[in-house]
Amino acid sequence: MSFLAAAGDDTAVVDALRRLRWVLRPPSRDVETRVTVLAYVGQHLGSGQELTTEVVSLVRTHWQSMTEPFERSWIARFWPDLAPGGPSPDRVRSPDPATLRRWARSSMMLGQRGVTTLP
Repeated sequence: MSFLAAAGDDTAVVDALRRLRWVLRPPSRDVETRVTVLAYVGQHLGSGQELTTEVVSLVRTHWQSMTEPFERSWIARFWPDLAPGGPSPDRVRSPDPATLRRWARSSMMLGQRGVTTLP
């Protein structure tokens, strides 16, 4: 998934959503995969509002299980509209694809938890 987030096109979005559904279900603590899938999917929201609505719904539904400070700080920094209390799904703004791609590339080199900001 890291390679897709760093340089992939949108051909794996359906598979990535399937993976996101799986890693968000308790008792999964696979924080790195959660964030990497969000970074990948966030780059390819041009596929339509339906995709954005599904991602927002998944994250907000499972927010209580997303307790790791890293993933919450990642969402706050890179895609704040996803968090509960954000705008309705039809008003959620897409994150900047170039920023997400830069984050994914940096995280492959430095380790994800070491990259919560970008220059």
